[in-house]
Amino acid sequence: MKFTIKKEDFLKNIYQLNYITNNNNLYIYNNILLNVKNNILLITNANQEMEIISKIKLYEKNENGAITVSSKNFINIFKNLQDNSEVLVKLKGDLIIIKTKNNKFNLSTLPSNNFPNIDKWVIKNQLEFILDQYTFKNIINSIYFSISNDNIKYSLNGVFLEIKNNIIQCIASDGHRLSICTLFINKKLPFCSIIIPKKGIFEIIRLLKEGNMKLQIGKNNIRIYIKNLIFTSKLINGIYPNYKNLLNNKKGVSFKINSDNFKNAIKRVSILASEKFNIIYLILNKNILNIKTQKPPKEKAEEFIEIIYNGPKIKIGVNLNYILPVLNSFKNKNIKILIKDLDNSIQITYNTNNIKYLHIIMPIII
Repeated sequence: MKFTIKKEDFLKNIYQLNYITNNNNLYIYNNILLNVKNNILLITNANQEMEIISKIKLYEKNENGAITVSSKNFINIFKNLQDNSEVLVKLKGDLIIIKTKNNKFNLSTLPSNNFPNIDKWVIKNQLEFILDQYTFKNIINSIYFSISNDNIKYSLNGVFLEIKNNIIQCIASDGHRLSICTLFINKKLPFCSIIIPKKGIFEIIRLLKEGNMKLQIGKNNIRIYIKNLIFTSKLINGIYPNYKNLLNNKKGVSFKINSDNFKNAIKRVSILASEKFNIIYLILNKNILNIKTQKPPKEKAEEFIEIIYNGPKIKIGVNLNYILPVLNSFKNKNIKILIKDLDNSIQITYNTNNIKYLHIIMPIII
């Protein structure tokens, strides 16, 4: 293996890869894989759950080959080289030689076949389609905070992605709240349902920016192609709980409110919320929303917001940690809030031309 590359060209590609952490004690997990093939340098960082590959076009004479080298040492060498350095990298025996006009480094290596490998990509029943990066990132950002942190409920430790005809739906829940974002597209796709683990979701949020991406769904993995990057994550092998019963009951009382006004009022009142319980109370009565909280022994705060409401007087308690992330996902939007008859849960909705946002928050027993 042999290739020549400029310092800056290498570093601008490697930074995207360096976020994947490895908790395995095996030395190979601290390495990156270098693979030169058909005038392309493929740099791979991986652990047992995820993999990122960066592709760099090579213009100088090169030789095909693959090897793994210490990620920390290899990257630190490039970082500390003089700017605009042209760097020769070649494999000699079991050493990688990194050479510039004034520098030379020899690094130990391990064989490429020892490198961690995501389960083989299964082509059978593979689904592939093009999607706008910004749109998909917006969908994930609007629900990811509802992912469960409970390791016992393993199937809830990720985002449930369901595709049916022209609908792409992402769902997250921790049992106390449910967040659903529905995207309508102009193309019919075959049915597919998968669970993307939380770590994979966070990596997708970090990687996505602007422009189109190609998304592939295999039997065990999801893969995203973004310009010169290929990201792969394992899927959660499990069955997502049936959440659709929560959507059937649409009876209750409702009102509309600006999301920023609602959020800011809650933040002001929550200054005096009990740190132990984090509860605010919402009281609806005759075109007024009263937001109230109290902390023993005698501290309390409340704020009144005028709304259009002619229903019965209702008082419910809500956990601040559940409602604020929902309101933070909306920026100055006129949202609809429905308080259901059967369980007093709060349903928050907002619709655009092709996206529907739905959040259900279970109440605190008063």
